[in-house]
Amino acid sequence: MELLPLAITVAAAMLRDSADPLEEAAVGLRLADLRSVADLLQKAIDAQPERERGLLQAAAVCAPSGFWLPLAGQIAGLGDADLRAARDRLVNSSLLRLLDRDRRRFQLHGLLREQLRVGAPLGDLEERHAAALEGILKDWQRRWKDCRECLDEVIPAMEQLWRSGAAGRMGALSFWGYAAGKRIGELDAASRILLHGDRFWAGRHDGEAKRSLMCSYGNQALIMEDWGRLEEAMALHQKSEALCLELGDKNGLQTGYGNQALILYAWGRLEEAMDLHEREKALCLELGNKDGLQRSYGNQAVILQAWGRPEEAMALLEKQEALCLEVGNKHALQHSYANQAGILRAQGQLEEAIALLKKQEALCLELGNKDGLQAGYGNQALILRARGLLDEAMALLKKKEALCLELGLRRDLGYCYWNWGLLARAQGDRATEREKLQAALDIFTELKMPRERDEVAAELAKTAEGNSTRRVEILGEQSLDG
Repeated sequence: MELLPLAITVAAAMLRDSADPLEEAAVGLRLADLRSVADLLQKAIDAQPERERGLLQAAAVCAPSGFWLPLAGQIAGLGDADLRAARDRLVNSSLLRLLDRDRRRFQLHGLLREQLRVGAPLGDLEERHAAALEGILKDWQRRWKDCRECLDEVIPAMEQLWRSGAAGRMGALSFWGYAAGKRIGELDAASRILLHGDRFWAGRHDGEAKRSLMCSYGNQALIMEDWGRLEEAMALHQKSEALCLELGDKNGLQTGYGNQALILYAWGRLEEAMDLHEREKALCLELGNKDGLQRSYGNQAVILQAWGRPEEAMALLEKQEALCLEVGNKHALQHSYANQAGILRAQGQLEEAIALLKKQEALCLELGNKDGLQAGYGNQALILRARGLLDEAMALLKKKEALCLELGLRRDLGYCYWNWGLLARAQGDRATEREKLQAALDIFTELKMPRERDEVAAELAKTAEGNSTRRVEILGEQSLDG
């Protein structure tokens, strides 16, 4: 049926569903009296019971590419039983198309959607659409699976809220959409949401607009970092910093200092990075901002570890862990576990390290944090390698690679290939060793990460020496909290 033109499909469905004999049903349909496909579609809509018409109208204000059925049901005000019954009737009537059964995704034909929007009170429906999205996305940290299904709905809802004068609601929805998208690795969607919001605020010069742009620039920079576009990220952070200084926003300023420090760390400029973290810490202490303070402690610990001062680093990480538990920040807590595990691994305490990494993995799975999960797989692979479990370590690196490619994490992909090359060396696979080390070198060169670039280049040079007896050192990944 779905392969037929829409008008024929709908007409055939109406004949099929009629309780009258076929000839009488055909007379009742009176196709010859219908002047257009729109007339036929309207007749098919009108033939549905009120419950089904309500679901169709709700679907018509959702994304045209496909919508999540529970969202449409919430807009229509249907309970689970009524929603399932209406869905089945509409699918059987060829008015609703199934896209993905497991994800409960459906679609309206474009012509049917257009017809439904002609006579419907769109203002009321669009408000209910926006309100339903707000109810889902504001809980993005817990309901990340539901948020995934609704990201394409965010921009139309933002437009409706802006038109209705609800700028504050629009800004909040924009942030929730961005945060959900970034958390689950839908970076393109997160970026589109932020850029669309900027178009609204760019025409205003008041404090609310400047604060919104300040936050947007900082969040766009975090996406650029994930994509490995560090120079663009730094430029965006500096635009955000300028607005913070103009507005006297010390809280935004400390966040910006911390994020700029992460880029300086990636570029190997550790002293400058530590200076910014100290400025970040001072502002957090002044403001009583415990969540910002734990982040500063964690990132300073990474630098101390790079400087060969593990005891001081561990002391800061333990302070970070205590603050994370106090404020309930599970996202930062998994970072702390990862970094503590890195220190323990370097000290040969492998059992304690793997226990912390398993705790980190559990938190990432709970939060839907694919970024943290890929880093955890890489670090678990290091310990498996140290135990001589090379095949198990390789399996985890392949899982890490898949997540990095899915999320577009170029920097982390470079670390993955670096360790993959060294692990292949331990397995005696010289071709893979050279291939992966070269891939890592290309990434670190592209991203302008000189410390990593030079270390990988040195390892790659060893492949030409033919010395298969040299000791293998595998890099542990530190979990920087942006």
